[in-house]
Amino acid sequence: MIKSLLADLRATSVLWPLWVGVFLLFNLFSVTNPAVHLISWVFLALALVFLPLIVDDFNRIQPLMAALPVSRGQRVAGRYLFSLLAAGVGLVLARLEAGAVTHLFIRQKIDLSSLLGLDAGVVFMAMTLLAAAFFLPFYYRWGLGKGLMIATASILIIVIALTLMAPRLESVIRPDSPLVRFLMGVMERLWTLSGTWSSAWRLLAGVSGLYLLSLGLAVRIQRRRDL
Repeated sequence: MIKSLLADLRATSVLWPLWVGVFLLFNLFSVTNPAVHLISWVFLALALVFLPLIVDDFNRIQPLMAALPVSRGQRVAGRYLFSLLAAGVGLVLARLEAGAVTHLFIRQKIDLSSLLGLDAGVVFMAMTLLAAAFFLPFYYRWGLGKGLMIATASILIIVIALTLMAPRLESVIRPDSPLVRFLMGVMERLWTLSGTWSSAWRLLAGVSGLYLLSLGLAVRIQRRRDL
């Protein structure tokens, strides 16, 4: 697993400086709303997650993996570890940038101090890891291009299904129910990113569980796949 991670780092090392530059410059000139700023960080972190996938797809490395002394499960685990590292690097850069922007652009009143709190960091990690956990099994089943299209189509189908089911769900889930109040509270904190989120670590634990489930699914898919 560590060997696989190091291989991904070496394969993408040339692109890291370019990614860091785009990451910092893009956010310096982006909108000043903290929540939208956070979402842009998530997308840029996911771009780093995609780097080894793009390199593999461009160089057609997957068929060569069978000849290496690394099992398919270790290869997949290394890729998930790389994604976790990418999210961590993105979080560090995001917090450094938020602090710098808040202190350097005082006259323009750009205040990103709310992104320096625990809740913002947990939300960033949760969104990044959930997106990676959702897509990677599609990648190992259908490859980069086709997997991305199918994953996007799946999201659209889910959104359309929930929209069509909304009238029926309203009769089942009342607006004053504890579940709805909890979900609305989560959405409000995702947008405002203010206050202290006492359930932050519970959210991160839940996301970690889903991440591990995604890893197990991806390993199972890769072991059954003919390279």
